[in-house]
Amino acid sequence: MMKRYLVFLLCLAYTGRAPAQQPLTLAQCLEIARANSIALHLTENSARATQLAKAENQTTGLPQVKVASGASYAPVHGLSGYDPAITEGGQVAGQIVVQESLFDAGVRGLKSDQLDLELDRLAYESRAADRDLVYGVSTLFIQSLLAQRE
Repeated sequence: MMKRYLVFLLCLAYTGRAPAQQPLTLAQCLEIARANSIALHLTENSARATQLAKAENQTTGLPQVKVASGASYAPVHGLSGYDPAITEGGQVAGQIVVQESLFDAGVRGLKSDQLDLELDRLAYESRAADRDLVYGVSTLFIQSLLAQRE
C-alpha cells in the first residue's frame, strides 16, 4: 500500500511537461547545413590535397642527390675461371655512384602553375557550393515559415 501511495505522489509531483522545442533561426540552419554539407567537405579536402601537392612541388626545387654504392668479391676456386696469376687470388670490385638532376626543363614551374589554377578553381567551386547551400536552406526556411503561418 505504501508503494502505491508513493508512486501516486510521485505522479502528482511530476508535471508531465516536456521541454519546449526551440525554433531554429536561419543562421542556425545554415550553420548545421554547412557542417553537414558533403560538397563543401569535398572541396575543402581537395583544396587541402592540392596545397600539400604544391608544398611537395616546392621541395623538389632543392638539390636532389642520389648516392648508391656496391662491392663484389669473387675468390678464386677451381670452377670460377679466374687465372690466379692475373687476379692474385680473386677479384674485388667497388663502385660509388652519385647522381644529381641539373635541369628539369621547366616541369616544376608548369606543375606549380597548374596547382595554382587548381586552387583557384576549387575556391570558386567552394563559393558556388556555399551559395547553392544558402539558397536551398533559405528557400526551405521561408517555405516552412509560410506553412507554419497557414
